[in-house]
Amino acid sequence: MKITASLTAAAVAATTLLAACSGNGGETAGSEEISNFEIREQLKSASKSYKLVYASGDTAYVTLSATVQWPVEFGGSDLIALRDTIINALGTKSPYNIDQAMSAYVNNNELIEAGPQVTVSPVDSISPMTDETNSYDIETTIKVTELNEQTVTYQIYNYSFTGGAHPNYAYIPFTYDLSAGKVLTFDMLFKPGSDDALMTLIQEALANQLGVRDPAKLGEAGVFTDQLFVSRNVFVSDGQIVFHYNPYEIGPYALGQMDVALAPFVIENLLTSEAKSLLLN
Repeated sequence: MKITASLTAAAVAATTLLAACSGNGGETAGSEEISNFEIREQLKSASKSYKLVYASGDTAYVTLSATVQWPVEFGGSDLIALRDTIINALGTKSPYNIDQAMSAYVNNNELIEAGPQVTVSPVDSISPMTDETNSYDIETTIKVTELNEQTVTYQIYNYSFTGGAHPNYAYIPFTYDLSAGKVLTFDMLFKPGSDDALMTLIQEALANQLGVRDPAKLGEAGVFTDQLFVSRNVFVSDGQIVFHYNPYEIGPYALGQMDVALAPFVIENLLTSEAKSLLLN
């Protein structure tokens, strides 16, 4: 098993630019204010390889790996719920710490789903591949996609290739409210009974995104219209609320993942007071 962790250099983000600067000698006007937002993270990775021996005598190798952009400090905010969410995404529960969670993940050979007729054993290295030997991968990557003084958005990426026509993957993005110290869920963002109105807006936005003139004809673009739903997999990006759909949820694998963004001012009447305060004020 290989586990590594590297601490990024402490980053200080200046959130307010210099207000004025004279053209003589580069001296500032002296009226500006600079706000500092301290950011510290660790990039952690772990991996472990296994040898699979089938009843037929054939062999294969599988590598389990996890990579996490671990939050150490975001402007002095309470990160307890954020850290718990990241740990839980690895399939473990508190009181595990992140290192224990990553170790448990790569040691969990049940993720391989090899079956009772297959012998699974850990190996230090993978032998050179031949036409008779296959190599597979199962991995989870958790990283930051957007960060500001109010929120941080993470992306959990689960990938698996254990044979077949193509790999399988899924994204679970989520946004964490740094001031409130909690993950923004669908129910925190939207009032009860918002689904019908949201469905209409999602259909319209999706049609525009796919170049379909009439939302009723989304099926022509490959969308499974009878499976279309209001995703609870929501996050905030560039000030918009985004509804995420993974492959097969509303379309074939070839259509890929889909993100449908709605501007808060368009759906203001559907938002909770908490969401309005965060996204509109």
